[in-house]
Amino acid sequence: MVRDSKIKQLIAGVLVDRLTPHMSSLGFKYSKTKVQFIRQRGLLQQVFSISYVFCSLYYDKPADKLYFSFRLSSSIEAPKFDKWYTEQTGEGMHMQHHMNYIHSAIELPFDELQLDDFYQSGSAAEFKKNITTSLAATNARQADFVSFEELVSHALPDLIAAMDQISDIRQFYEILPQKYDIHHTLLIYGGYTDEARTLYDAHFQRYIDIIEEYQSTDPASAVAYIGHLDNFIAFTQRVLQHTYTNPFTHMIKVLDRQKETLSIGPKLQFNECLRFDIGGFNITDVRINTAGDVLIIENSKNVYKYNTKGDLVFEKTLSAPDGFYKSFNVKTGYLQGKDAFYVNNYIIDQDNKCLELPLPILEKTDKYGQKCDITDLAYLPSKDQYLLLYENWFIIYNSNGGIEKQIEIEGHRNNSIVAEKQWIVTHKYDVANTLLNFDGEKIKVYPYAHGNHEYAFSHNRNQLISFFYSSKSQYYDLENGREENFWAHPTYLKDYKETMYNDINHNFGLTIAAFSPDDQYITGCADHGKYVAWKLPSLERTELIPLQEVIDMLSPHTYSAYKDGVHTEYSYHPALVEFEGQTYLKNRGNDAHRILFFDKGDLFVMLLSDGIALVWNRQFENLGGYKITGSLDWQADKYLTRQLEKEIVIYTRV
Repeated sequence: MVRDSKIKQLIAGVLVDRLTPHMSSLGFKYSKTKVQFIRQRGLLQQVFSISYVFCSLYYDKPADKLYFSFRLSSSIEAPKFDKWYTEQTGEGMHMQHHMNYIHSAIELPFDELQLDDFYQSGSAAEFKKNITTSLAATNARQADFVSFEELVSHALPDLIAAMDQISDIRQFYEILPQKYDIHHTLLIYGGYTDEARTLYDAHFQRYIDIIEEYQSTDPASAVAYIGHLDNFIAFTQRVLQHTYTNPFTHMIKVLDRQKETLSIGPKLQFNECLRFDIGGFNITDVRINTAGDVLIIENSKNVYKYNTKGDLVFEKTLSAPDGFYKSFNVKTGYLQGKDAFYVNNYIIDQDNKCLELPLPILEKTDKYGQKCDITDLAYLPSKDQYLLLYENWFIIYNSNGGIEKQIEIEGHRNNSIVAEKQWIVTHKYDVANTLLNFDGEKIKVYPYAHGNHEYAFSHNRNQLISFFYSSKSQYYDLENGREENFWAHPTYLKDYKETMYNDINHNFGLTIAAFSPDDQYITGCADHGKYVAWKLPSLERTELIPLQEVIDMLSPHTYSAYKDGVHTEYSYHPALVEFEGQTYLKNRGNDAHRILFFDKGDLFVMLLSDGIALVWNRQFENLGGYKITGSLDWQADKYLTRQLEKEIVIYTRV
C-alpha cells in the first residue's frame, strides 16, 4: 500500500496543479488547509472538496499506465450564517448540503513513485506487481470513473450549473432533505422570521401534546420531554427573541420525611434526614457541606441551595458571558477551609452570597468562541485566595474575586490543584504528570504507563498513583523518591491470562482506585470485576474475595457466537479459581464505579454498576453484599446521599 503521506503529496503537488487552471477560470480559489476549491455566491459558498478513496492508485496493465484516482465532492455551505448562529447561541455550526460527487483519475509518470513510498516495498522488478495486487479492487470500479478530460469539459460545468440554481438562503433551506429546529434558523437569518415563528409555534405545541400523552402512559419519558421543552424554549429565545412558557415547569420540592432507614449491612445504618422531589428535573450533581447544606445542580445551569431544614436559601441560573459558549459542563465541589460550594467559576459561601471569578479572555479560540468550562478550583486558607485552572492558565484571585496572579501552563482537562502543598499538577497525555509550584516552576516529573491517565494523591499528599488502562499501575513516594509498579490483575504470572481469561487478551487495567483516609492502604477495581487492595507502604497485594453468597449475587457474563449457521449462547458465572496456590475471583463485568470509606478506613464500600454494594473491613474481609436502589455518595464524612429517579434522599449515620 502507498503511504498516506505520499497520497497527500500527490493531491497537493500534482492533482491541485492540474485542477487549478480550470477551477480558477470558473472563479474558484483553492484552500490548502481545507483541501477545497471555494467560490462565494452571495451569502453562500460553492465548495468542491478533494478526497481519495481506498486504493487510490491503479495500474492499467494493457496500456502500461499508472493512474491516481480521486473524488471531487460538491456542496453548498453558509459560513456567514454559521458565524451568526454561533453569535446567537454560543454553539458551533457548520450548515452544509452535499450535492454530488465525481470519481476521476489523472495519469502519473512511473518515476513519480519510489519504492519507499510504499508501506511494504519490493524489488524494482516487482514495482508494478505491488500496485496491481494491492489495489486490484480499484480496477473493478473504474467503470464508475469519468476521465479527467470529461471531468473538466462536462462533469464540472454541469455540477456548477446545478449549484447555481441555489443562489440564496431561502433556496438553500428548501433543498435540505430534513428540517429540524436548527434548520429553521436559516429562515430567521434570511429574514423570513414570521415563517420561522409559525414553524416553532407548531413544534412547541407538539411538545405539549407529547408530554400530556406521556404523563398518563410513560411518566419517565414525560420527564425527559419536559427537559427537552426547556431546552427548546431557551434555544428559541436566543435565535428568535421570542419567549415560550413551559406549562409543566415546577420547583424542586422538599417532601415530608418518611423516617426511612437505609442499611448497607449491620455496621452501616443510616436514618433519613431530608428528602427532595426531583421529578421532571435533570439533576447534574448534588453536594453537601459539613453544616448539612445541600447544593443541587439541575441541567448544568440551575443552582439551588437548601439549608438543613429544607429551606431554599439560594437560587441562580448560570449564563455564559458574551463571546463564550452558551452551554457548558459545570464542575462542582466544596472548598475546604472556606465552607463554600463552587459551581464552575461561581462561589456560593456560607452566607449564601455568590462571587463570580472572572475568566480571562483568550487570545486564541476556535471559530465557535471561548469555552466556560473550568478545570479545577481550590481555596488557600493561609492567604485567603481562590485558585483556578482554566484552559492553559493558573489564576490566583483575592477574596473579592480580583485577579492577583496569572501563569500560563500546559492545559489539560486532567490538570489539578493541590492547595495545601501549593502544587499545580499538569497532565500530559500518555507521558507524565508534572508538579509545578505556584510560580509555574517545575518540581518533579512523574512518568506513567500507556493509558494511565487517572491519578490520585494520598490524603497527606506524600504518595501518588497513576492508573487506568495499562495492566501495571505506578506508585510514587513523593518524600523518598521511591517509584514502583503494581498490578491489579497479576498478569506477570505465567499463564494467568490463559487460565483466567482465555478468550480475551486485553483490558486488565485498574479503572478505579483510592487511598484509605489514613493512607494505610489502597483499594480499587480493575477490568472484569477484579477487586483488590494493597497495604502501604509495602504495596503487598491482596485479592479481595467476596463471600460465596455475594458471588452468587453477581451478574453472569453472557454473549452469543455464530458458527456454521448456528447461534450459540454462552454464559460465564463469577467463580473462585485456584491458580499457583492462591484463590482468585474469576469475574466478568460487575465493575465498581465508586468507593466509599467509613470510620477512617475501617470499612469501605465498593458500589458496582448493577446496584450491588460490597462491604469490606480493614482486614480486607468481605462483610456482605447488598442490593441498593439509586446512586449513593458519602459526603463531608457525615451525610449519605441517594439519588433515585424522582427523589434525592439525605441520610445521617446511626
